[in-house]
Amino acid sequence: MVGARQGRIFTNDRSIRRLTLDMSKEKIRVVLAEDQQLIRAALVNLINSLIGVVVVAEASDGVELLNILDTTPCDIVITDIRMPKMDGIEAVGKIAEYHPELGVIGLSQYDDNDIIVEFIRAGGRAFLLKNADPTEVELAIEKVHETGQYLNQKVSQSLFQNSFRARRRRKSSLLSGVTEREVEILNLLSKEHTAVEMAEKLNISSRTVEKHISHLHQKFETKKTIGLVLCAIREGIIQIEM
Repeated sequence: MVGARQGRIFTNDRSIRRLTLDMSKEKIRVVLAEDQQLIRAALVNLINSLIGVVVVAEASDGVELLNILDTTPCDIVITDIRMPKMDGIEAVGKIAEYHPELGVIGLSQYDDNDIIVEFIRAGGRAFLLKNADPTEVELAIEKVHETGQYLNQKVSQSLFQNSFRARRRRKSSLLSGVTEREVEILNLLSKEHTAVEMAEKLNISSRTVEKHISHLHQKFETKKTIGLVLCAIREGIIQIEM
């Protein structure tokens, strides 16, 4: 009796936490989608071993996943990215449309920035590689359930790189879309010349100057002169003389 009582006293922290969570709140319900049966079975065992988490249904493809979600209450969806019939990216878009309250976590064995960004943009709340540590899987589930998202270092890096590439493409597009005459007008605008003054310097009518400025506002998506000039400086189209 003493030994048994001592064994209870020295139960490890994880067991105590599991007991506390089981008694204090319902478990986080997870629906898992993975087309490879062996991997799916391993993931089910892993998720069910986590504290306060339980797999309530399994799907082998995106179509089956959506059918399950129509009839099975859950909190979190964990889906493979590459599946037959409907992949995880298409599935997460439909889940975001029909079940916006659900947090969707993507799984992939491929460390591909474009796939990660596409999944997050489609409505994914977190993205994990299949070789992720079990503690990170648990953390992702808890964070998505509590806060709506979990952005680890890999996802943050992918989003940043994608944003950087987008800015470079936008800058290249702006540079190629701005004419020599428009660059001249931008330079004169930066020096606070009026339309009449610019017309005299460029030997064109003030009405033509105003048309050029209007076209520039459309290209740069700006409304005021200061915004137009600042955008041109930021994109490297003109430089301010100090």
